Amino acid sequence: MYLSKAQHAVALAAAILLLVSPVNATDYYVDGLHGDDANNGLAIATAKQTIQAAVDLATASGDVVNVLPGEYSTGFVMDADQNGVTVEALGEVVIVSGAAPVATLAANDARIEGFTFRSSVHATFALGTFSTSGSVVERCRFLEAHSGISLGPGLDLTIRECLFVANRNSGIYLQSSSSGNALVERCTFARNEAAFKYGTGPGVSLVVRNCALFWNTHSIGTYIFTHYCNFFGEAAPSPLGTNNTDDPLFIDPDNRVYYVRADSPLLDQGQDGGPIGAFGQGFATSKDVTKDEGTSNPEQGPTPWAAWRWVDGSGNLLPLTDVNSPVEFDTENEILLREGVTSAALYSPVFDTGSEFTVIRSVDFTAFEDTTLSAGSREIIDAVQNTPEREIKIRTHTAAEGTFSQDPGVTPPVFEPAHKQVKFRKRARYVQMELVLRRDGD
Repeated sequence: MYLSKAQHAVALAAAILLLVSPVNATDYYVDGLHGDDANNGLAIATAKQTIQAAVDLATASGDVVNVLPGEYSTGFVMDADQNGVTVEALGEVVIVSGAAPVATLAANDARIEGFTFRSSVHATFALGTFSTSGSVVERCRFLEAHSGISLGPGLDLTIRECLFVANRNSGIYLQSSSSGNALVERCTFARNEAAFKYGTGPGVSLVVRNCALFWNTHSIGTYIFTHYCNFFGEAAPSPLGTNNTDDPLFIDPDNRVYYVRADSPLLDQGQDGGPIGAFGQGFATSKDVTKDEGTSNPEQGPTPWAAWRWVDGSGNLLPLTDVNSPVEFDTENEILLREGVTSAALYSPVFDTGSEFTVIRSVDFTAFEDTTLSAGSREIIDAVQNTPEREIKIRTHTAAEGTFSQDPGVTPPVFEPAHKQVKFRKRARYVQMELVLRRDGD
């Protein structure tokens, strides 16, 4: 999660995550600053203080443990009691621990999403995975540990859109006793001792695709199968096959800013012309709507600005590139309010979730601040990850007979406030977002 100021330029990728929620699923909340483990954890006001206290309550498939922003000194363990449970960060959650490891995953069909893991122990890993099947680790960052993730025996795991930086042994460590299958996709590995390393020999069948590997000290070795990956500053497979060795054109890799420039080859050299690397962690760009691999739950990913519209005085829905548009783009494809424009309402395309029974489980926005601009005063997403109600809204429709009008000028829509921190649960098939940009003081 990256904070953004509403300056003249806004580099923002807006996303809606649409998942079918089980009927009996329960949300639990963790607040390291204001929570108390004596609380029931069923609301932010009665949140637990430690992640483990909430995880211990989440024993039904579909349960979600929501961790509020902050730094936590203890991690958590997910075992068979947490089969089908999700533990996710609501904003910037950093777990810094001397424990070994910071977190352990031994549940099936579980998810860990959005955390930053750091481990101060020299000879351990941040996340250990053991005998897990069908689980996903997504949008996490692993920084400066001995190893970011250790893959144990008997696993079937997907690691997606994660960032591994400056880990002393490896980004992902494969134990010598490992067996099973693991998929690593759309991840970025930068300046680790090695992106991947085996204990004493092969075990897990590791497939790596659409990943960026940047200046890791040692090459990946054998028994690791790479497809549509970018290798720069380190040994690449020979023959290259679908991989490439182009300069990824990161904005500021010396300062660990692994966003890419607008002309980066990583934007479209992945499988099927998609991106390479960790979107949301290492990227500041958008991607097409995709489906969450391996599930039937539709995930609406960030949409390119080209798909968004604005409404003129006559009610016409026009592209943001129109000559009279209230916004324009700079060389980095960031949005700027045009000179003399104090505010602008932008509309996303209408998303079809594919089912009138889909429940909108969360609304997520990612942004980052352009420090080269003059200082601004308003945060689009503030320090505790609350989204001001007047800035971002959402409208929904449940009709199954096709899309409803996308033109706010013809059919005045009812947009409801959307928050980053508080879950937004509503059943709908069709969804549209409104994003309002304002100059400081307006």
